[in-house]
Amino acid sequence: MQFQVKAPQAFVKAMTSDTSANASSSQRSIDGVTYTLQYNKIGWDTGNFAQARISPENNGLGKEWFSVKDDGWDAFQNSLVAVSKPYNASMPNNGWRIADTVLLKAPSASTTNLTLDMTGQFLAEKSLSEQTRFSSMNPQIVAVPMGSSLAVGYQAQFKGKSRDAEVAVYEPSGNGWKEKWSQKLPLKVFGGITTDGQNVYALSAIDEDIEKNMVINTFRMGVLKLTKFDATGQKVWEKDVNNSDYMGSGVTELGDEQLAVYSPFTGGTAQLAYGNKQVAVIMACNTSPDRPISSRHQRAIMFTVNADGSGSQSFHETSFRHSFDQRVVFDGNDFVYADIGDTGWYMPAAGITMRKGKPSATGTKYVPEGVAEGVYIYARHGDQTSHSNFSFTSLGDVVADATGYGVLFASQKKMLAAPANGFSTPIQAPHQLAFVHVAKAFETAQDASETHAGGAKPRNGNVTIDWTVKDKPKQINITSNVVDSVGDSRGFWAHPSKPSKKFNQHGVIWLTQLANGTSAERPKMVRLSSGQLLAMWEEWTYDGTGQNLKYQSTKGMLLSASGRASGTATTLSARLNPSGADRAFAMNDKASWVTGRSDGGLWLHQLGSDLLLKSVKLGKQNSTNEATPNPTPQFAANNVGPGSQPNVGGKTGNPPMSPGNPIPGRPNVGGPKPVNSLAGNSVGSKMAGPSPGKNAAKDGEWVILPNSSGSGSTSAPNAGSKSVTGKALSDQSFDVAVKKLTDAQAGGYRLVYDADLARLGDGFAYAVDNSSSAGSFTRIGFLLELTPPLPNGGSVFGDSQKVFVTMNAFTTDVNKISFPIHNEAFQQSVESMEVQSNVMGIHGTGTGSIEFFANDYLPGDDNSYNKQDQIAGRDFGYGSMQVFNQKGETVFAINGWGNGQKADIGIGQSSVTKEGKTHTDWTFANNADTYSTKRLRVYVK
Repeated sequence: MQFQVKAPQAFVKAMTSDTSANASSSQRSIDGVTYTLQYNKIGWDTGNFAQARISPENNGLGKEWFSVKDDGWDAFQNSLVAVSKPYNASMPNNGWRIADTVLLKAPSASTTNLTLDMTGQFLAEKSLSEQTRFSSMNPQIVAVPMGSSLAVGYQAQFKGKSRDAEVAVYEPSGNGWKEKWSQKLPLKVFGGITTDGQNVYALSAIDEDIEKNMVINTFRMGVLKLTKFDATGQKVWEKDVNNSDYMGSGVTELGDEQLAVYSPFTGGTAQLAYGNKQVAVIMACNTSPDRPISSRHQRAIMFTVNADGSGSQSFHETSFRHSFDQRVVFDGNDFVYADIGDTGWYMPAAGITMRKGKPSATGTKYVPEGVAEGVYIYARHGDQTSHSNFSFTSLGDVVADATGYGVLFASQKKMLAAPANGFSTPIQAPHQLAFVHVAKAFETAQDASETHAGGAKPRNGNVTIDWTVKDKPKQINITSNVVDSVGDSRGFWAHPSKPSKKFNQHGVIWLTQLANGTSAERPKMVRLSSGQLLAMWEEWTYDGTGQNLKYQSTKGMLLSASGRASGTATTLSARLNPSGADRAFAMNDKASWVTGRSDGGLWLHQLGSDLLLKSVKLGKQNSTNEATPNPTPQFAANNVGPGSQPNVGGKTGNPPMSPGNPIPGRPNVGGPKPVNSLAGNSVGSKMAGPSPGKNAAKDGEWVILPNSSGSGSTSAPNAGSKSVTGKALSDQSFDVAVKKLTDAQAGGYRLVYDADLARLGDGFAYAVDNSSSAGSFTRIGFLLELTPPLPNGGSVFGDSQKVFVTMNAFTTDVNKISFPIHNEAFQQSVESMEVQSNVMGIHGTGTGSIEFFANDYLPGDDNSYNKQDQIAGRDFGYGSMQVFNQKGETVFAINGWGNGQKADIGIGQSSVTKEGKTHTDWTFANNADTYSTKRLRVYVK
């Protein structure tokens, strides 16, 4: 984050005295210096703003006012305008604006610009009880030993929100650890890491939730990537694994790809394991659409990737129920998977299941065959409300030994006849720590039968199924063929709402006897060289309804290899991450785990057989960058979020999530939402700032962090394009021309990118990305198709607008021919341009020009946005992708793509007017959401 504008004392006093729910402060120690930060959410009416009055946003603006007038106010308020946005997106001119602000107390004198890395780690102590959730947490901090080094993958955060997925390797240094190297992962969401001892394999994914989207139904690029780094941190390969090369293919009659990844890690977590020159992945995600219920189901999938990056089309998934937590280990021969399933609509019970993946040179075979639900090792009543999602069970670790697998978990021992709603009563009785030992050959058990129309026969696993009825699974039968530990064996119990469905338990060793009001969670377990097991867990208190959960203590206890307690539990002075967020591991014959520090760094905790805990810091996570002469300030911020309406009449609606516009005539007060990718990530982007020394902060003074929001309201855009001279093709003639140009033999243009512009913003991915196989080229073509609304608005849409423009290549880099999300700007003429369109005024040939860059920009000499825009401000700012014909008229424009469905999109000349100026390149249109269809394709030849 870049802090650069001195805050007036009256403003500082107001912000630090704000006691509303949206105000907070924190301190961070970096390089021995303590920094104080103040966070506020504020708003103002433009009339009161001119009078220096600010209102904290707390249950409605305008209920309380702070006077912030002093000598520095007039100059400072421009900085606030730059980081603000309209309170109501549908009423941008109603006078109300809001902003998130971050103030920092400068620790040293004459600090002109101070850059701090304020991203931090997931904090175990800040997370809620996992017993209030039916699913585990996504991966947050996962560590694996690499010889004498330690690889750690983590989800970088700012104010509790995900920023980037990163991986780092640490090596011993004196009595501590120092960072050897670190790398960001290609996608935002962290999915776990594993190692072969020399290299690190890291999974990352996009952040998306398409449960209710019934359109996306096939493999997509940019959804899930696996990256391999060598021992020095160099990238060996990066593979997009959401495709048939890795998953295989399973297309339904409706054209839905069942094996594709949708909404990665939703309703669960992800884990990786390495063995036999393969990386095994198990992860939660959505299914393809189930259109009769207008939703998608949730599941876990398993697949493997070869160490050389190739795929084997080895895919497996859970079925008959959801999968809400996942584990995978390599036992020296096979991959062993475990997961938690709910009762769902079909199963007799919720519980923990296991299965194996047997790797070979040709792929991975999943066993037992034909058993999508898995082999149950523990079962119990699930929540009988809200689709029965709660299992009242937390999954710990799976540990391999010579005779099988130890599994630690926490669950409600007491079996109630009528389970309550897990959302309202998450703890009906104490969750106790429990252990089962699973037989080595559990996958060979046949403790079940299956019935077909011709009769019954033995079935693999332990779930009896009647295929002749709708509610197929009938019984879960856990025997010593699967669980060979000597412990509590009970049942059969009947499903509370379906008495014909039954289940049992076998060999459960209950390790705690917690009284009512205290419950166990976050179980972890590691096997030591002696064969002993070291178990850790947390205990939380709760009230009579299972609510008001509060952390009480962390415990550690030694177990024998068979799961029996070898002494009493010891209290530990460290926290554990929630289930799914990490995995415990053995290092130097100690149980080890990594947690986040409040200063943004990491703790390595190690617990030996003596139950003495040692915690050390991992490396140096943060640094300050001193200002240099004439610096280009760095900028980072969090977006303004939704809130209550102002306490004034006639002003309704929630604020939009992320505004952002170029600011005419204000090169020194910021600009629109910065974009490092099509998702509009604002971290580390650049913006124009005040001249060095202009507002230098003195010792003990406060400086403000500019927010990522833009400012300035816009007039309503004209959905169509302004008619100018020139001939337009008929729709039929246009389609014929395009078909000929994109024919491999006739025109020779081949598709590189296909983008559904309805997906601009967070989670964007090309529908088609052939860049890796595009080859060399000398020509580039752009096909944009839009369906705008008719002038009367509403849900009635007009005729489709289309343009296909081709030109001599302005670059030889195929990665720079589409959205300019790189650091190279193309603002130049292009030769041999040919434009074909059904829109009047732009059809023709000649020398045209383009403005392709990711920067902020200012209008030209006439103060209008057109083909003469001037690059100014942040390198990754608003962004311009504009093409102009030989007359200087707009052929098409896509601007501000980081604003998602408030991006600017249009074909032909725009008539958007702001402050008395018409901006013909569609700047300020904010109209992407007005088109019913919007599609961009990029070709080369």
